[in-house]
Amino acid sequence: YTLNGQSFDLPELNRTGGPSPAVATFHKSLDAANSFAAAKHQVNDDPALSSIGKMAKLIPLKKALWRQLAASSKEIAAARREVEAKTAILYEVGTPTTPYEVAIDREIRDWWQGANAEKRTAFLHAVSNGTADLAMVVALLRSPVPALFDLEMRGLKEAFEKQMRDADPDLWAAIEDDGRAIDWTERGMNFVIALTYALTETNRGEVLKELVRDGDYAGAIALGYSPDEFAIEKRLAAAKPAYAA
Repeated sequence: YTLNGQSFDLPELNRTGGPSPAVATFHKSLDAANSFAAAKHQVNDDPALSSIGKMAKLIPLKKALWRQLAASSKEIAAARREVEAKTAILYEVGTPTTPYEVAIDREIRDWWQGANAEKRTAFLHAVSNGTADLAMVVALLRSPVPALFDLEMRGLKEAFEKQMRDADPDLWAAIEDDGRAIDWTERGMNFVIALTYALTETNRGEVLKELVRDGDYAGAIALGYSPDEFAIEKRLAAAKPAYAA
């Protein structure tokens, strides 16, 4: 891939599904940056324009390009959230909705707490090979004790998630397919954004100022700014309402 004569490499994207909207967003961003580069060269080569005239022509083009990159980054972030949501649904264990279900869950967790190491190991083995009672597994995973702090529960969670993936291989393949496309796109966008700073002769602070002026919090976060950075710049902008647009 090339941006303004500078090349960068991306790994081959092995995709089994249809065209990825995220990948299309990357290409749209790259095309926008190259279009700006062409316009910049044309403006800079125009002998009829003074330095101030050239700057006046390029400033709105710079702003438009950064708005495009912010919009693209938001689209990619939304695609990432969609993949995460699909994964969460696949692994969803729900919550008990009736007193009876609450009591059953508590009974199963009490059994687990009272079970000796041999019984626990046997149950975990049954979960791993898909023969355990799914209702018992779900009840244990609903435990208020985070799996992160309990090695057995973490193992139970991992085995359950594998069982869910194996139960719907087509869905999991589609989720993985989309995830790979988004990983690839994010890597490509990192190159585009980094090269665009140099191309537009702009630094992170200047881009952030424009995002704050636009009120584009989501765009700032998608471009890698922290909530604190946005909040600080917003306070500075409010304190200096007359600074140059």
